[in-house]
Amino acid sequence: MHICIVFVVTTLIIMIVSDASYMLILSRPASGGNFAGFFTLIGVKAAEAIQVVLVSL
Repeated sequence: MHICIVFVVTTLIIMIVSDASYMLILSRPASGGNFAGFFTLIGVKAAEAIQVVLVSL
């Protein structure tokens, strides 16, 4: 069970670290509105979560 907890914590830390996707997330609402910015955020974070799971496998 402790391995699962470590995995979840590590995943959250990786998702919080700033990278180039934050520039996209910050610039998207300026060009497309809040609705577009929200869905950009959801898409980027979902992709990061899937990537972390696939890499760990």
